[in-house]
Amino acid sequence: MYLITAHYRYCLTLILIILNTAMVIGQPTPASMPTYKLEVSTNNTTVLIFPAPISAVDRGKSTLLAKSVAGVENILKIKAASDTMPTTSLHVFTVDGRVFPFEVHYHSAATGATFDFSAPEAQILQAPLQFSSGPLTETAIGELCQQLTHTQSFMKAPRSKKIGDVHLVYGGSYLCEGVLFIQLQLHNHSQIPYPLHFNQALVRDRRKSKRTSQMEVEKQILRQSNIHGQIIPANTNATIVLAFTQFTIADGKVLAISAFEHGGDRHLELRLKGKHLLRSRTLPSAVLNAVSVRRR
Repeated sequence: MYLITAHYRYCLTLILIILNTAMVIGQPTPASMPTYKLEVSTNNTTVLIFPAPISAVDRGKSTLLAKSVAGVENILKIKAASDTMPTTSLHVFTVDGRVFPFEVHYHSAATGATFDFSAPEAQILQAPLQFSSGPLTETAIGELCQQLTHTQSFMKAPRSKKIGDVHLVYGGSYLCEGVLFIQLQLHNHSQIPYPLHFNQALVRDRRKSKRTSQMEVEKQILRQSNIHGQIIPANTNATIVLAFTQFTIADGKVLAISAFEHGGDRHLELRLKGKHLLRSRTLPSAVLNAVSVRRR
């Protein structure tokens, strides 16, 4: 009787294993998406054009720089931050629900190119740009940025880490007709001028596990007061104003605003929490009046 029961259990176990195996084999295999391979360098910029506005960018390594174009929602510029950049991944998410995966390699001789992913295959083409609309004209936003560089800041913190005697200080933020203006102070206490290459703003998690990739969303800069290649002389300060479409950030996330030095490694990052943006003020009447006079 015991042998019969044991034999019965063995047969039942064998049948269950066979059924489970058949169920696993019968399940559909997830489709594999094609991965685009790109080469980047530190000297040249590669431009990627997508068929829809970009909603998020996921970089495998922070040594890969990714930056959108001010006022253009479907274009991403990438380049290497260092010639020691390892091969890394890049995923671009668009608002139409599509995902574009890339494998990015560093190559010192990469010349940079423009790729249009709105076509069936990546081609070097020009695509129509998708400009974001706002309640203020681009000219008015630019004038307000310039006027705010002459406005006394009402905040003195937070501050970025000091690198090479240079650091960023949050000066406050202002709201006007759906546009958020963030005022920054760049302090150069060194004996070497600081050539400002470009600014970037990313929303990311406040804390990041070492085992996860860097998930971040870039906030497009509509206009800014500083110009490309602006030089902040030694032992001087400069006011920088960045304009964005109005937004807020959740608890557990930060707005990381970066300033990159042209031809140097004094890259600065200032982190703002949601509470800092919630303290934004309305634009001073003196600023609005000055811009109104210029419009006439």
